[in-house]
Amino acid sequence: MSFVGVSGVNTDHFKILDNKKMIDETTILVTHVPPYDSKDKVFIGMHRGSKELRKLVDKKHPRLVLSGHIHEDPGFIKIGETMVVNCSMGKRGEGALIDIGEEISVKMLEY
Repeated sequence: MSFVGVSGVNTDHFKILDNKKMIDETTILVTHVPPYDSKDKVFIGMHRGSKELRKLVDKKHPRLVLSGHIHEDPGFIKIGETMVVNCSMGKRGEGALIDIGEEISVKMLEY
C-alpha cells in the first residue's frame, strides 16, 4: 500500500501520475478535488470534480481516493472497486473516520 498526494488543481498532475505508473489498486490517493461525478456536486447541483482524475481512477482503480474541495457534498461512494471519500468540512460534516483493513469502512463525522 502506498500513499500518493497531489493538489489536483492542475490537471497535468494526473497525467504525470498515470505516465509514471505511480498508481495501482493498492494505492491511497490524496487529492484536493474529487473525481468527476463522485461526491462533487456544488450548491447549484453541478458536478465540479476533476474529469482527468476520474479518467485516472477508471483506468488505475486505486483502493481509496481522499478529497475535500467540494464542501457541499461530503460523504463517500464507490467507483467500481475504488472507495472515494469527500471528507470536507461542510454544512453538516467535520471529516471522516476511515478504517483500512481487508475492507474499507467509512464513518462520516457530523456535528
